[in-house]
Amino acid sequence: MQASRRTCVLFADAAVVGDVRATLTAGGVEVVSVAVDVQALIDSLANFEPDLLVVDVPGDPSAMVAAIAATRRYYPDLEVHVVVRGTSGAASELAESAGADLVVYLEGDPADRQDAHAAAVASRVERALAGDGVYSVYQPIVNLRTGRVVGWPRCGSR
Repeated sequence: MQASRRTCVLFADAAVVGDVRATLTAGGVEVVSVAVDVQALIDSLANFEPDLLVVDVPGDPSAMVAAIAATRRYYPDLEVHVVVRGTSGAASELAESAGADLVVYLEGDPADRQDAHAAAVASRVERALAGDGVYSVYQPIVNLRTGRVVGWPRCGSR
């Protein structure tokens, strides 16, 4: 049985739409709509019911936060991925605190990206410990031939 192709709405700055669309398509994700403002984003989510939202608005953190906030308000279970260009730990922290499920880094030195990611994770843990606490939702991946657990992907988000 062939896996179904994922669909996404892309919320992006006009300057990066072509590159991001090509990357997503090459990765097997169908871009069903491109939105450049929050109202167009909400309309696209309602009309196309995608599996995923990809946000790529380099240099405009307020647009990134607005897109994530609007998505979480109307579609709290929709998977949200944010592209961070360069090595901005602040941008990744902002994306995660706004509710992004995944932050993808482009460009820059891999060591800097690791440092930025480590800082963002540390900040998330501190916020969780200071607030509601920590919980995880995982579902094991089981090798059906051996019966052994071979992985634990994250199933839910909050």
